[in-house]
Amino acid sequence: MGKYRLRIKVEEIEGDCHVHEEGEEFLVESDGQTIRPVGTEKICLYALNGVSSVLPAMTKELSEDDWMAKEERLLQCMDPGPEREGSGTAYLKIKRERVDSVEGSVEGE
Repeated sequence: MGKYRLRIKVEEIEGDCHVHEEGEEFLVESDGQTIRPVGTEKICLYALNGVSSVLPAMTKELSEDDWMAKEERLLQCMDPGPEREGSGTAYLKIKRERVDSVEGSVEGE
């Protein structure tokens, strides 16, 4: 059964995000529990809350019919954005990367 690491990238920001900039990334390791920043020292709780419900499932092998089985998904952080009394909203792209179960490395690296 395959495992996946998830690469989560801040794809776009509408308004003013006080934590992230477009292009920043963080990883969810194939255990579905470990989060690792990539090129940033912090992760916004609104961003994390916007994607957290799907992360453990997306690290596992899924049926092709499952909407989470696609290689990339776009979700949104929980900040409602400037139009609704928030500061900014971020769109987060989740990319699934199959992990070699023996070494834990991403296939193709």
